[in-house]
Amino acid sequence: MIVVLKLTNGEEIVGCVENDDVPVHQLELINLLDPMYIVDQKDEVGHSVMRLEDALLLSDDEYLTFKQKDVITYYKPAPKLCDYYSKASVYAKNYAKPRLHKQITGAIRELETI
Repeated sequence: MIVVLKLTNGEEIVGCVENDDVPVHQLELINLLDPMYIVDQKDEVGHSVMRLEDALLLSDDEYLTFKQKDVITYYKPAPKLCDYYSKASVYAKNYAKPRLHKQITGAIRELETI
């Protein structure tokens, strides 16, 4: 089940609850698979726009674990956000993450030659 968690630090994060047969509010620890931050930013003309950022871009992990005390509330996102999340998480896994890891590998090789 895809949910959005509103955290005590003000962040909102969307992902799939690992144990989706138990309501989120009953879980002591919430494992959120393929988590993505919901980021509010300004576009080139100053309008507020929302985008998703991979929360695990620099990690080999597939989920983040949250303690219930760190979650203010949660909700099921609208179908459009679910669709955006699904496409963004596939893009992050198949394109962004491998590309970044390749860049890091290249940077390490470059540093080894110095």
